[in-house]
Amino acid sequence: MTDEKKENYRKLPQKVLRLLMIKRGDHPYIGQWALPGGFVNMDENLEDGALRELKEETNIDNIYMEQLYTWGDVNRDPRTRVISVSYMALVDSSNLNIKASDDADDAKWFTVSCNMYQEQKTLTEKGYILQRCIT
Repeated sequence: MTDEKKENYRKLPQKVLRLLMIKRGDHPYIGQWALPGGFVNMDENLEDGALRELKEETNIDNIYMEQLYTWGDVNRDPRTRVISVSYMALVDSSNLNIKASDDADDAKWFTVSCNMYQEQKTLTEKGYILQRCIT
């Protein structure tokens, strides 16, 4: 590890990777933990839609996000054909006031670990999204 990496690592209040998830309040998958998200409006671009959904479901706004990955498997959503574009942000979670709202019943941080990765892999039929995010 370089000196610069060590210095940046020391600045982080928690020395772990955490993932923000919401408990779904609507179908499909009601009551299941999921990444925050929703449908983009016809008059907004992808990034604006992602920021809006994050704000609506978790009360988090004014953060920098980057596009991470796109999923487009046929029949992955029982409602209709869905293409999901994921975004990521590296933030200091201690400075964010998360609050579930809109169609999210709860929102909380999960620590990402090898145990969580294995648990999601074996217990969640559609766990490939989470697996892709933390590999």
